[in-house]
Amino acid sequence: MNEDQLQKLQDLFEDKYGRLLDMSYQDWLATAPQNEAEAYAKLDELNDEIERISDAKDEVVDESRDSTSDKLDALRTEYALIEELFGLESKDADW
Repeated sequence: MNEDQLQKLQDLFEDKYGRLLDMSYQDWLATAPQNEAEAYAKLDELNDEIERISDAKDEVVDESRDSTSDKLDALRTEYALIEELFGLESKDADW
């Protein structure tokens, strides 16, 4: 990617996703997928985690329910971010 594209990605992250993920672009970039294959693998990983948490959500005590919902929101946000950054349409998720 050229410098212009990288700046657009950073602007997109900061405008749309950074606040929702509660992290800086640099922090996210440290673990972000670097290519399409890695992006699909990360989407699969996020999808599995979302499904695992969603399945267990009914068993969560009331005090933890908000934190569980926040975690799910963050995972879904990262999923959307990766799809948008890489222009991907992963398999349809049931969540």
